[in-house]
Amino acid sequence: MNQNQTQTSAPHLLLVTPDPVELERLAQGMRKVSYPLHTLSEVSQVLPQILRFHYRMVVLGDFNSSLQILEQIKQLSPKTTVILISKKATVSQAVLAMRLGAHDYLENSCDILTFQTTIQQGLQTYHNRELPCPPPSWIYTDEITGLFNMRYLKLSLEKEMNLSRDSNQSFALLFIDVDHFKQINDHYGHWMGNLVLSELGSYLKKQVRKKDQLFRYGGDEFIALLSACNLPTALKAAERIRRCVQNRVFLRKERKSLQMTLSIGLSLFPQHGKTSKELLEAADQAMYLSKKASKNQISVSDAIFHSNPSQVAQ
Repeated sequence: MNQNQTQTSAPHLLLVTPDPVELERLAQGMRKVSYPLHTLSEVSQVLPQILRFHYRMVVLGDFNSSLQILEQIKQLSPKTTVILISKKATVSQAVLAMRLGAHDYLENSCDILTFQTTIQQGLQTYHNRELPCPPPSWIYTDEITGLFNMRYLKLSLEKEMNLSRDSNQSFALLFIDVDHFKQINDHYGHWMGNLVLSELGSYLKKQVRKKDQLFRYGGDEFIALLSACNLPTALKAAERIRRCVQNRVFLRKERKSLQMTLSIGLSLFPQHGKTSKELLEAADQAMYLSKKASKNQISVSDAIFHSNPSQVAQ
């Protein structure tokens, strides 16, 4: 093994070939990509080295057992990019190597520029594997309403709080609960109840600004996150939602005629909470104030704003 790298350093490349002349030629080409390099001439040492070091790439020379070693490398370190080099590289061997996980299959006679280009492409492939994959959209989406779910709410709240601190602007949470939803489920059934939630989710989305976000919190509860919003603006938005839902007839496509109302709690950052938990709890408690005060109302802390729009505007 090349002793230029200690066992405690972080080598990224491993070159293994039995021909000392070829070993030096390829090593010079690999060193130009500016990564630490280990070299070996014995194929028997490859797997122990794989276990000891985290290699980004292994270049494997012309050995009778190259394909077997390739397979074992990919089992031990699936993300490691492997390039095979052979004196007699056939199409069938190349196809088999690719199926076993090789990045490329080169002939010994390839020029150094082609070799270096392949090395750089292989390293880029490794980096792409290391990048965190963005989660699929369904992870953050409620399957019934199509709105964002609680998981995404947590992320959005942290982001919004940071923006609020930087801009010195408040934002609001509306905690929205459907009044008497259990009776809707009991009367129409849970399947129809889900249709109500889906229709309500779509309708709520139309009542807020494009920069605002809507979430299904669970059951018949929804959260509206109103960005860059003061208390009077948030109250007007809450009243618009309450009034529009009260006046809408739901389940018309199913030849039903359902009307319902909402109880809404409002909290403002940072006035009613310095953390996402405090803010959610404040909005939740305000919503229960509306429930206790005969429902179909908007509450902020201990102040209750009834359905009269003129009171909301004050």
